[in-house]
Order: sequence, then structure tokens, then C-alpha cells
Amino acid sequence: MASVVLSVGSNCGCENVRVACEWLEKMLDNPVLSGLYQTPAVNGGIRDYVNAVVSGLTDMTSDSLNACLKEYELLCGRDESCRRSGIVPVDIDIVIFDGKVIREWDFRQTFFTIGYSELFSPVV
Repeated sequence: MASVVLSVGSNCGCENVRVACEWLEKMLDNPVLSGLYQTPAVNGGIRDYVNAVVSGLTDMTSDSLNACLKEYELLCGRDESCRRSGIVPVDIDIVIFDGKVIREWDFRQTFFTIGYSELFSPVV
């Protein structure tokens, strides 16, 4: 089993993120979820995002898991039309797979670090 840490976000409201997190809880073994939180849009977007970070274990390869996540996004309406207009019904990205950061840019962004810190920072 590989450990995985995922970034979940939407600029269409918290319900999409909540439902995606529930779906991920069923997909992963030993899932742990951050709370939901809001962050400003990046890269010139006009809508704020609702985000969460989810960690757990998977027996899938990173490629298989990523394909499954992108299929879920498509089922939720994230198509080319949405991409062109900046609407993000749901976006789920693998940021860390099997202990290795695979999305460096995401790893450093507030939309990820808030939830990641909630899950992995030691309690003082």
C-alpha cells in the first residue's frame, strides 16, 4: 500500500468538496480529512475556493489513482468548457504519493498547506 495526500478544491461551493471527500473516504484505506476551508483564487481566477486535504493508503499506482480522480472530476462536470471559463466543480490532485512530493507547486500553495498543516503538524 502507498500513502497518498490529495488536494481537493472547488470554486462552486463547499458541497462539491464535501461530496468529493466522502467519495475519497470510500476509495482510500485509513482516510484522514482536514476540515473545509476557503482560499482566494490563484492564477487570476475570480472565484474563491473551498479546499480540503485528504490522506490515506491506496493499492493503486499513482497513474491509476490519477486516472480515477480525473474520471471523477469529469463525472462532476469538470469538462473543457468549465476549464476555459474558470469554473472548477471539483479538482482533486495527488500532491504526495508514497512519501514523495509529486506536485511541488501545489505543495507550496496556501490551498494545500492549510489542510496539510492541520493533518500533519504536531500539536503544541
